Order: sequence, then C-alpha cells, then structure tokens
Amino acid sequence: MWLKWNWPAICTKLMRMALCRVGLLGTRFVMEEQFYQGRLQERFGIEVLVPREEERATVHQIIYNELCQGKIGGLHVAPVLGLSLG
Repeated sequence: MWLKWNWPAICTKLMRMALCRVGLLGTRFVMEEQFYQGRLQERFGIEVLVPREEERATVHQIIYNELCQGKIGGLHVAPVLGLSLG
C-alpha cells in the first residue's frame, strides 16, 4: 500500500489495520533519520523497516534522478521490487 506522507492519516490507517511493522521508502534522509521511524516507534510501538544501505542509495537515486525529473515509467520499479527490508 502506498501512503503519501500525511502524518495524521498514516497513523490512523496503521492503527485501523493493527499493523505492528511497516516498511519505509523515501529519500535517503527520510529512510536514515529517526524523525519518522522514531515517531512511529515511540508513539505507536510500530517497528519501521528500511532497506539496506546500498538499496537506500538506489531508492534515493530513483527519486531524485527519475521521479523528480518526471521520468515515470516501469524501469525504476524493478530495483524497488527486489528490496529486502529489515
């Protein structure tokens, strides 16, 4: 499920779904800093999984070099589908 970052909506949705573990994709800063992960863990007890370091670099590159440039297509999906979160 894809959720655009909207703090109240995401928290409400996660709580309704009774999820205790979620995956987080975004820019390198979103995935590496504790702002989002810490809030979900501390406030709701939800474990947040992010890709490994090299995979975070790939996701970051796709966001900035493709999606932000308007390159929306199938080629950037393949690396993301193979991510291992944890």
